[in-house]
Amino acid sequence: MNDAAFSAGMRSSAIRVALAAVLWLGLLVAPAGAGSARATGAGGLRAEVTGEAMQDGRAVYTLRLTDPAGVPVAGARARLEAELPGAVYATSGAGLSGLVDGTFAPAGQPGLYRAEVRYPARGIWQVRVEVEVAGQRLVASLTENVGGVWSEEARGAVLLGFLAAITSLWMGLSVRRRSAAVRVPGKGGSR
Repeated sequence: MNDAAFSAGMRSSAIRVALAAVLWLGLLVAPAGAGSARATGAGGLRAEVTGEAMQDGRAVYTLRLTDPAGVPVAGARARLEAELPGAVYATSGAGLSGLVDGTFAPAGQPGLYRAEVRYPARGIWQVRVEVEVAGQRLVASLTENVGGVWSEEARGAVLLGFLAAITSLWMGLSVRRRSAAVRVPGKGGSR
């Protein structure tokens, strides 16, 4: 391997390591997530729920209800419950509560409802929205990323990429050391 090829390979490896490091550090400041879900009840009632979690733990949810013809449905009662899987549940005022609930209120247009909640902890929350109107009931479920937490799968993928980049860099250095130690007679001398 000549010096130019080795240098190009080392630059490529260094770039991969730098990119992996940036991605890994990005886990600390990942953007908050937005969840959404759609559900249809037995009578054709349709619900679309969207949520927007902020970095400070607040989340705003919008619920849009329509009948089978797409006409907005007013007069619904809707609430949400959110659970942080694996959280320690508080039975008194002390400790972290892994449950959050909220109630939707009309949002100024027929069929449009809004709820705002505050999450006590960062994490991947499981949200369940229950809607009742005119004797019909439906449930929509979504996942909300509060505080910009990456899932375990995403963290694992970035970690594997980082380790692969480090391994590539290390192997490039090993090859360079070995090629520097071996000289071929007639190609710059011998050792």
